Amino acid sequence: MAPISIGMIIFIITFGTYANLYMFKLMNAKILLSTAITVWSGFLIGFIASTILGLPTVDRVAISIETGLQNTGIAIVLLGFSLTEPSKDIASVVPVAASIVTPIPLTAVMIYNKLRVWYKKRQELKHKVVTAETFNDDSSKTTSSNSSMTLIDETNQLSNGYKTY
Repeated sequence: MAPISIGMIIFIITFGTYANLYMFKLMNAKILLSTAITVWSGFLIGFIASTILGLPTVDRVAISIETGLQNTGIAIVLLGFSLTEPSKDIASVVPVAASIVTPIPLTAVMIYNKLRVWYKKRQELKHKVVTAETFNDDSSKTTSSNSSMTLIDETNQLSNGYKTY
């Protein structure tokens, strides 16, 4: 990501938090818990329903995310335009709280998937090492040397996070 993009993201988050600091003062554990249960159960219900319908994994993920998001941005805008000044600020606390807790399960699933892929590659590499060592015991020195070099190259590529073919 370009440094200017990172700077803009930090500016937007900082300024947005400062401009809406009063909303954070109105939030409490009950509001955060209720919005988390609502959003996260939306993710789960969307995933279960799409699984029952036999949809592919990509569609299940898309439906789950759409069901969980529940368009909190629309709720914030509608409350802002339909209510007067003190009421709209107080009423907007719940959708803002929902938008705050929304990324938590998505981030957890992303981290889990990244760790699972990393672990799987690591297990495959260990299997290749064991297979190469077994193969090297039974073969000549030149074959052993060539397969060891190939194995070292694959190990370096996997540890760097990429593999070329």
